[in-house]
Amino acid sequence: MSLIPENTSLWNESLLWYKDIVLRAGFGYKDNVLLAPNSPQGSGFFTSGLDVTILRLPLDGWEANLTIVGDDMRYFRRPGGLSGEDLFLANAQVQKYFGGVWRSGLELRYSYIDQVLEEFLIVGGAQAVEAKGNTLGVRPFIRRDLSPNWWVQVEAPLARDWWQEPLDPSWKAGGQAVLGFGPSSHSQLSLTGGSAYIPHDQWLARDALGNEIGGKKLTMWRDIAELKWEYQWAASNHWATTRKIGFKHNRDNGGGYFDN
Repeated sequence: MSLIPENTSLWNESLLWYKDIVLRAGFGYKDNVLLAPNSPQGSGFFTSGLDVTILRLPLDGWEANLTIVGDDMRYFRRPGGLSGEDLFLANAQVQKYFGGVWRSGLELRYSYIDQVLEEFLIVGGAQAVEAKGNTLGVRPFIRRDLSPNWWVQVEAPLARDWWQEPLDPSWKAGGQAVLGFGPSSHSQLSLTGGSAYIPHDQWLARDALGNEIGGKKLTMWRDIAELKWEYQWAASNHWATTRKIGFKHNRDNGGGYFDN
């Protein structure tokens, strides 16, 4: 049944689209910019950001949304020579509704990161590094509504990471299932489980002591489980709270050096 019966002129009215643009700016202070375990270096900073949201309501069965988030942080003291950090995220999704309970869609994701993060490196284990790189991903999915409040979704995400040293570029392919519960229009609870296959470009597999296994590129298998609760605090949806609890298990194709 059509949500707007036989009146396509209504699909072109302003009610079909929702747009929101937010500019942000502020000052702050970080007491350990470089995430150092000893002798932390702090600095004040100026931050600026942009949030863009464009939604197309599914009045004719087609829904689309575009979200762009960008943040730039400039440090006053340049700790360790670091002048600033940047994060840019873009997400575009389109989905089609079928028969009231089924829908399928495709999501495209892009991110640019230049931030100090704690990462597990090929030598030395987990260390704080300046992680700089791009990620491009695609996520096809199929969803079925089980009742007005319950739904289940199956996804097959595929992503490519391009990292600068000391990190390593990699692919990530996998599958996951999501069980969701939405007791109200402002609250949603979801349980996600899945696995991913992650082959690296340059890093070699290692034995249990960390010695390279010659000629064998590192491959990881990652199992995840996550419980997430999202709550919108106002009818405008400008304020939201997200809480997550999860489990992640990594296995490598060597001697277990990267297992965790």
